[in-house]
Amino acid sequence: MSGEPDFIATEQVDFQGRITASVSHEINNVLATISETAGLLADLTELGMSGRPLDASELRRCADTVVEEVKRGFRVVKNLNAFAHSGDEPVAEVDLTELVDLVSGLTRYVSFSCRVETRSVEGSGPRVTTRPLLLEDLVYRSFIHGFRAVGPDGSIGVCTTSDQDGGRIVISGLGGTGVEGFLDDDVRRIVHALGAHVETDTSRGEVLIRLPALIEIDGAESFPAGSVA
Repeated sequence: MSGEPDFIATEQVDFQGRITASVSHEINNVLATISETAGLLADLTELGMSGRPLDASELRRCADTVVEEVKRGFRVVKNLNAFAHSGDEPVAEVDLTELVDLVSGLTRYVSFSCRVETRSVEGSGPRVTTRPLLLEDLVYRSFIHGFRAVGPDGSIGVCTTSDQDGGRIVISGLGGTGVEGFLDDDVRRIVHALGAHVETDTSRGEVLIRLPALIEIDGAESFPAGSVA
């Protein structure tokens, strides 16, 4: 496809920007909560110094809030760090279940996100050699598309498995409207660049992503270009 290398580079940078923006917003929320709690602790301390008896339950609530927010912050940074390493190699072998779990974690920072239930048919996730960052982009787009359809109180399911040709990611629970319009021009180009095949089933509300075991890069592997249906 003409211009594919430029598209891949631009798309990956744009995707990293979108993720960085949402994650930094989440980190800011964590810091804001800790800052507010610190302010409350300062007020309680001042009142205590002025002679008012300190309420131990109030101090405990403040301490619990700080502990929970710190844990939340560590989880956010852990996801961000894992995502940052997705671009270490343009092509690499990945565990599809781990990749889906990471993307699921990253989508939690979207204001309209909903519950994502993930599972793998096998004990260990299926592995494929692909463009990790671009595949994360495709999975992220499918989640966001589904979130908009089912709403924040809904849920979508994700299953990873393998077959004789490579790996599969099945995203379900999207409903008919969650599937319609998913395969826009950008998604089609991402699918092509991954050497993948995507099937949408409006009646079942599912998106099926089929990935080859090895991706074709500059003709080095004899896999056909991706297709969509």
